[in-house]
Amino acid sequence: MVKTDRRRFLIGAGVAALASTTSMKFVFAADRKALKIGVNGLPSSLEPINGISNTGPRIINQIFDSLIRRDYFADGAKGNGIKLVPALAESFERIDDKSVRFKLRQGVKFHNGIEMTAEDVAFTFSSERLWGDEAIKTVPNGRNFSPNWDEPVVEDKYTVVLRTKTPSYLIEKYLGSWLGPIVPKEYYKSLGAVAFGNKPIGTGPYKFKELVANDHVTLEANDGYWGEKPAASTITYQVVAEPATRVAGLISGEYDIITTLTPDDMALVDGYSDLETRGSLIENVHMFTFNMNQPIFQNKTLRRAFALAVNRPLMVESLWKNKASIPNGFNFPHYGASFDPNRRAMEYNVEEAKRLVKESGYEGTSSPTTRWATTTPMPYQP
Repeated sequence: MVKTDRRRFLIGAGVAALASTTSMKFVFAADRKALKIGVNGLPSSLEPINGISNTGPRIINQIFDSLIRRDYFADGAKGNGIKLVPALAESFERIDDKSVRFKLRQGVKFHNGIEMTAEDVAFTFSSERLWGDEAIKTVPNGRNFSPNWDEPVVEDKYTVVLRTKTPSYLIEKYLGSWLGPIVPKEYYKSLGAVAFGNKPIGTGPYKFKELVANDHVTLEANDGYWGEKPAASTITYQVVAEPATRVAGLISGEYDIITTLTPDDMALVDGYSDLETRGSLIENVHMFTFNMNQPIFQNKTLRRAFALAVNRPLMVESLWKNKASIPNGFNFPHYGASFDPNRRAMEYNVEEAKRLVKESGYEGTSSPTTRWATTTPMPYQP
């Protein structure tokens, strides 16, 4: 059985999952020791953009830092705060509706001992690395996950202006997201995106040590970290595919933290006095889309009928034990001023769905050959 003092070292099973979608760092108020985390999978790459997934950021966010970070616990928030605060940038200011100036911290070192400068920041968000026609051959989502970037402008060694070609007040939010990790220009260019993803270097509190595909990733403490010092000597992310096996490993003490629990697993773990689970609604939705190449779905009335026939309340209750929620569209509080709290959530109305099917003229004479659906509940990630 696990010892009760594990609680002092752990932040709870949910922290690893929360860190998988945030910029949280593993910093523990305890003696330095090795930390072992049982995870559901590993990313195919540790290149920050190529590693965006439900398994990548929990590792990437320990290796890399961003100019701005989102403080998930600002102003008393419980893991869902939206305040943006300086990180690698000591300060930032709006110049106009298309550009933001960043003053960088001086003396910050990449894991290879080379100082981070404005040249590294500019390269990180340049067409050469991220969004140009050649760049997207090896970083396919670099353009998809970006605003309409223009080339950055380096004003001096520690000052850089990031710009968009069209007005955007989301620049800061992008930089506090998965798009934000800063990479070392010369090292990245010497390897290329693919090789960099197998041997990454950042400025974060932990340094890459080892990657064994489909088995584990090990990081080691970066004792020269510019911020709060890492308290674990190493972090090993060990793949444990089956949720029940992850839970058993946590209970036995084989793993210090585990990720991606089912609601039933959470109830089991919470039954132990020296263990706890934590989780949060994530700003994402499970969804299917209508295949508009199917003639049947070109009828808007019929599409509306299908949407009304999805029993989202039952999904929330049966799949997530009422821990999930039904989203009101792609409409999240972190959108800031554009968030509409009064927008209605997706509705379940079988009778109205039946009426619309009749109105559409559909008589069931043909059936789609591909899946359909619309926005489904916002998942809860433990």
